[in-house]
Amino acid sequence: MASDGSPAGVVPGPARIDLTFEHYRLLSGSAGGQPVSLELNVPTHNGMAAGTIAGIPVSATWVSGDNDRIYPDVPCDLTGSFAGQPVELHATFHLEPGYFFDRGTVTGFIGAQSLDVTVKAVGRLGGRTITADGILGSTKFTIDAAIDGPLRSGYLRGTVADAPISIHAARTRGPDGGQTRLTGSYQGPTALLALATGAFLHFI
Repeated sequence: MASDGSPAGVVPGPARIDLTFEHYRLLSGSAGGQPVSLELNVPTHNGMAAGTIAGIPVSATWVSGDNDRIYPDVPCDLTGSFAGQPVELHATFHLEPGYFFDRGTVTGFIGAQSLDVTVKAVGRLGGRTITADGILGSTKFTIDAAIDGPLRSGYLRGTVADAPISIHAARTRGPDGGQTRLTGSYQGPTALLALATGAFLHFI
């Protein structure tokens, strides 16, 4: 695993986030006034991403286990690059009976920065929040994510290096997948914004 180092990119804060995900494959808009244009095919067990986020080049491929065949601990592995630096992440997600998410871990590195995250479900079924506590390099973070039952709205809230973040999601259905709009504020490592946004869009 690579050692900790300075971030490849940081979104200064509090910065405006205004993103649109449409056709199940294109994320576009801006983060902190910098352009975002990313091909992102989610949700899928075997996916890829390629483009720029906040002006930084990114690419990734991932493979996640089929929970119909692998249960209750489902693996997921991602490799790629961020700002020209290698990325390698490994995750395991534990499912409860009924295939409801219970907890998980994510470890690996993004360039010179190590990543270590624990994820858990908090609350009752139908009203759960997913909480991620972790550290990327020297940056500690806690991010809560929630999506409503009809999969029409949700949010990301928490702190990154003690600075508050808040991103709201609103989904409109339509032909070819409709679109999801993400708006709010964020400050912190651009790599963490990319990971949180990609993971969130996988589920809404």
